[in-house]
Amino acid sequence: MRGTVLAVLAVVAMAGATGWAMSVSGHSSYEQDIVSAAERAGGSHFALPGQGAGASIAWNEGVLVCPYAQIGNLPQRFIEAAEKLDVEAHEGRSWLLLADGQNVRTVSIDRLAVDMCGGLSGDLVEGSFPFTRDTRWIAEQQLAEQQARVLSPVASA
Repeated sequence: MRGTVLAVLAVVAMAGATGWAMSVSGHSSYEQDIVSAAERAGGSHFALPGQGAGASIAWNEGVLVCPYAQIGNLPQRFIEAAEKLDVEAHEGRSWLLLADGQNVRTVSIDRLAVDMCGGLSGDLVEGSFPFTRDTRWIAEQQLAEQQARVLSPVASA
């Protein structure tokens, strides 16, 4: 009996450790693509991964949706996808709505790993930020290993 209890505790501990690692390293392969692009840039400006860049998602234009965003004010092609988001309940998430033609894909971003909303105070329009493949971003240096990587747009080429 004692061996069974210890085995169960070991599995629970491993699952907890795995869950923590997932929240730090990201929930999506595209989130990891962003982190990798920021690391490769080494403090320089970079574009979000996309077509032909080895990214897991191809896209041409997008909208960053932050918590409490006003969905009705987004560009029309993104509204249907944005209406499925619960922007009022998830302060720890942001969402990238990425469009390739008429197809819009939603990527949920863990703000503890990559905070794309924290560096946008003056650039946000009612909680969202439209961007294109030409938009360049910069990652602020992390002060501690467990802090989020903060990304801010710097220019559209």
